[in-house]
Amino acid sequence: MKNFYLSAPVLFTLACTFNAFATPSESITVSLPDPLTIESIDGTPLVTPVHSVHLSNENQQLQLRYIDRFEDNADTAHPLQKSAALYIDIPSLLKKLTTPLPQNIVVSMPSINNAEQAKQYLASPSVTINTTSKKLNIKLLTLNQYLLSITNKYKK
Repeated sequence: MKNFYLSAPVLFTLACTFNAFATPSESITVSLPDPLTIESIDGTPLVTPVHSVHLSNENQQLQLRYIDRFEDNADTAHPLQKSAALYIDIPSLLKKLTTPLPQNIVVSMPSINNAEQAKQYLASPSVTINTTSKKLNIKLLTLNQYLLSITNKYKK
């Protein structure tokens, strides 16, 4: 069982808000599977976490969170599995993809069926990035890893 659901009007309203100043050729749609949600864009928290956004420029960073509830049996001590903040650095990701830049990025992840599998996944979270022209496996970054990657960019 999943722990929360978003209604279609809420998701649509938030997605349109982020696309308000972008033309279709400039925006990038990022879609996530159910246990992953987008909690902030460029450090600005969203009122309600979403599974899909339209980014108006290529230099944005997404903060994600994995949350899933498992009810394997009555003895499960921790049915809720929740990650710390995880990050996708969109500019770094787009450098790895082919040009022209994709307009749609669909994120997928392995199937996780119980709390133990979720714990194993969260020890080293990764996702597959799917575009119309390429599939790419990337590791999701913790806050420390993300800050280190930014620091290393400026040292060069």
